[in-house]
Amino acid sequence: RFQKNYIRFWSRRVIRVFGLTVVLKNPNNHPAQGGYCLVANHVSWIDIQVIHSVVPCRFVTTTEIEGWPIIGRMVRASGALFIDLARIRSSTQQITRDMTSLLKRNEVIGFFPEATSTDGVSMLPFKANLFQAAVDTQTSVYPMTLVYKDRHGQRSVAPGFHGDMTLFECMANILRAAPLTVEVAFLPAVMPQAHRRGMSQACESAIRP
Repeated sequence: RFQKNYIRFWSRRVIRVFGLTVVLKNPNNHPAQGGYCLVANHVSWIDIQVIHSVVPCRFVTTTEIEGWPIIGRMVRASGALFIDLARIRSSTQQITRDMTSLLKRNEVIGFFPEATSTDGVSMLPFKANLFQAAVDTQTSVYPMTLVYKDRHGQRSVAPGFHGDMTLFECMANILRAAPLTVEVAFLPAVMPQAHRRGMSQACESAIRP
């Protein structure tokens, strides 16, 4: 309980520093207890802090983020699972085993099925690999959408972290555009299925604008 409160506290501080306000939509679609997967569209490095401010969980992310100043330490402290892109196949297999073990212990596991962030307007096709743990444990997956908006209520591309952009460039873009609102919408659960591709496609259909 202390760790979850700690993660939520620091994540809320980070998003406040960057001028973000979180607005929740349909929170009743989300379970109060653990033992499930949480997936969302991926716009920015700050997505994890936004989600942690609402639902502290273990995120599956890349080893690159582990080395980031401050943010990397926060993500490590949250019990994240890190995929090594240099050995993607074996690393993903190990992560799937770790996810399966954690789900059996009623942990909440979050991941971004696009596998990379975007400009926040378009969305990439979902990759199905990490859904295997939900199939193996017959665990529900809860989709979530993240939409960043400017002070006029229009969709903002400022938080988008993509292409050759550096972390600090993205941070500067967010600060220049502040104040921003991020709408976090909880969608109905995708129930366990026999194949990971089916779960992936169901989540993608729910999240895609």
